[in-house]
Amino acid sequence: MFRCLDFSNCESSGIHFAMKRGMIPLRNVTCTIWTGSGITAGELTFIAENSNTLTSVDLRNCWNIDGEKATSLLSSCVNLTSLRVDGSNINMDSMCMAVPKFTSLKYFSFDGRKCGHPSESEVQEVDFNNRYFLRNITQFWKGITEICIKSQSINTQSAEMLFQIPSLVKIDLQKNDLVHSESMWVELIANKSIREVNLSRNKIGDDAVCYITNKSNITHLNVSYCDIGDPSIFCILLNNKITHLDVSGNNKITDNAWYVDVPQNRSLVHLNVSNNKKLSEAALLNMSYSSNLKHLNISGNKLMINQKSIIAVLNQTKQLREFVAQHCSINSLHLSVPVATNSGIHTFCLGFNDITTIPDLILNLPNLTKLDLQSNDLHNEDVGKLFSKTSLKDLNLSYNLFLVRFMLKRASRK
Repeated sequence: MFRCLDFSNCESSGIHFAMKRGMIPLRNVTCTIWTGSGITAGELTFIAENSNTLTSVDLRNCWNIDGEKATSLLSSCVNLTSLRVDGSNINMDSMCMAVPKFTSLKYFSFDGRKCGHPSESEVQEVDFNNRYFLRNITQFWKGITEICIKSQSINTQSAEMLFQIPSLVKIDLQKNDLVHSESMWVELIANKSIREVNLSRNKIGDDAVCYITNKSNITHLNVSYCDIGDPSIFCILLNNKITHLDVSGNNKITDNAWYVDVPQNRSLVHLNVSNNKKLSEAALLNMSYSSNLKHLNISGNKLMINQKSIIAVLNQTKQLREFVAQHCSINSLHLSVPVATNSGIHTFCLGFNDITTIPDLILNLPNLTKLDLQSNDLHNEDVGKLFSKTSLKDLNLSYNLFLVRFMLKRASRK
């Protein structure tokens, strides 16, 4: 029997026909995925009435379905543990009525962006600041562990109520209307179960980040594009609890932020400092002193990052497993600088640079399984070196000079 049915991008008429003819068994189905499909209320009704085992529903980007009908029909799926309705129509009045039925829900996600919509830039605005809705969530979703509400207008008062849910472990509120509010952060800090917080693209500033990191037990923090600067980095590095940190897209961060406390930090495992524009070789090298760092992303720092910086990091960071340096204007890694063999690296991403030949450095990484060199200027005669890398499982060489020449040559023969 099928456990999961995926109808992504399917035509509604075909689904309806197959269901009515009994070609799609629903008795023991626990998961349905309708991403971008032409689902109508008719198919959803049929599913809801014929599968009492349904626990997971994915309705991403089904923006053509009537929101009120969809929400009311889903409320009959009393065993739901996962509900994802990103980019789909939601009727808040119906949602308020349905919330008490989802007592087993553990994961809820809504993103206002309508991917695939004729006006893709359009954002579906739903009143998630509705007090009745928020009170129902806190009252009935006793086991909810993850909530994602993105690209909406959630304010600080609503966030306070969400932070009060005792079972919550992960919350994603990126691209909302959050600003610094001490009362909101008090609720976040008071909830000891919350470990992962995404506040990306909210203009919360340094005061908020410092307040959170000084007093909370958060381990995963995303404050990318949050208009923060050096004070936030100082506080984060002194925290020694945060393992996954994303501070990308914050142009106020300077080199000074990385000079003082990085060597003392023993918690950071995953660090994303991409698109900050002001990262020098000295600052990058100082980051590598964090002894447990396993993932480092420095993409988009074109102004001051160069090949010497990369080699210095690889020599220093012995625990590194994934290294991403895309859009950094790197043109070569063939230097006379000695390179220590970092046997642990399994992912190396140098796409969208100006590399012309396969770096010797890459050939000396014995456990490399994923290599991304897309959109460089590699030559055909040099690519053959990679086939001696028996450890490689995932190789991306798309949009390179030798491929363009090959395609033009084939086209000229026709």
